[in-house]
Amino acid sequence: MYVEPIAHRESYSEWSEKEFSEFGIALQKASEWILSRFSPAKIYTVLVSEKVAHMHFHLIPRYGETKGPEYIRQALEGMAQAPDGISFPKGN
Repeated sequence: MYVEPIAHRESYSEWSEKEFSEFGIALQKASEWILSRFSPAKIYTVLVSEKVAHMHFHLIPRYGETKGPEYIRQALEGMAQAPDGISFPKGN
């Protein structure tokens, strides 16, 4: 799941306390939604701010034995294996 704050920020130092609070609630609700529907072993939260000049987050449900940075790389490149009935976007 891709989550992007309404206000475009390039670093955490630009966020207000209110933005942190509201975004934290949004991440919590998104994580609960993923857990309730797909039951992953874990959900990774990955911040990306390189190709696009603002912060955006990927919530990546983890399945299988591969863990950590290797799994995150596979998921972001569309190469991670998901259980039957759940699909990840395919890489280019």
